Amino acid sequence: MVDELVDLTWAIVWDQIMAAFEAALHDTLDLTPDQVEALYQAFLQKLPAPLRDRIDGLQKSSPDQKARKAA
Repeated sequence: MVDELVDLTWAIVWDQIMAAFEAALHDTLDLTPDQVEALYQAFLQKLPAPLRDRIDGLQKSSPDQKARKAA
């Protein structure tokens, strides 16, 4: 259960960081949502594989990420 709480906290923090990043890209560079998503995917590909895998797992389980992708 403790491990799940750590993952949940990590997921919340990651969602908040990425929401701020997406807002900054959109506001500063006036990018479309598709352009922001392309930059996000390019960013993920530059991360070390273990971190990228963990983030991928968070995205699959995070309600915030599911809602953001549906929007």
